Amino acid sequence: MKNNIEIDSAERISVFRNGRTIYFFDDVDNHSVSEAFKLIQQLEQDSIKKPIRFIINSGGGSVYDGLALYDRIKISPCKVIMVATGLVASMGLVIYLAGDERVVTQTSTLLSHQNTMDVNDGKTSDIKIEAKEMDRLETWYLHLVANTTGQSIKKIEHEIKIGDKYISAEEAVKTGYASKIIEYKEIK
Repeated sequence: MKNNIEIDSAERISVFRNGRTIYFFDDVDNHSVSEAFKLIQQLEQDSIKKPIRFIINSGGGSVYDGLALYDRIKISPCKVIMVATGLVASMGLVIYLAGDERVVTQTSTLLSHQNTMDVNDGKTSDIKIEAKEMDRLETWYLHLVANTTGQSIKKIEHEIKIGDKYISAEEAVKTGYASKIIEYKEIK
């Protein structure tokens, strides 16, 4: 028992809030996304006029769960300030791009790459359907990154087809993923 909160040692506590700041330090999955939904809802009920700070350090995860959180952030009436720290990769990067304002810490790294999905062993028709869905999601991703960063779709597509694209804090600002590198004292 700590601070009157009993915590089961098996319980995941990697998405939580302090004041108007949400900390998302987890893989993107149904559990972490539903926790983030609850916290966003609580903060909106407190005040829709005050911004929400969303600090993210996530290696990514489930495409559809990540898209649900992306949509939830985009429809929030609150301004959402995203702060990337550590590694923000894959679907973590998609969630980060949902912010109205996006900043990075000095040592953070962003990672962009082609989407991947588990393809079922099965009928040829099912595999073709899944491939079509992967193409649809990749097209959406390319447009999202292009519209958010101001880069061309061709450039982004070329970079991710080569392989994983690691983006330093300095490069994130230079390429439009982030507006600035924040000083450590700014994260209060």
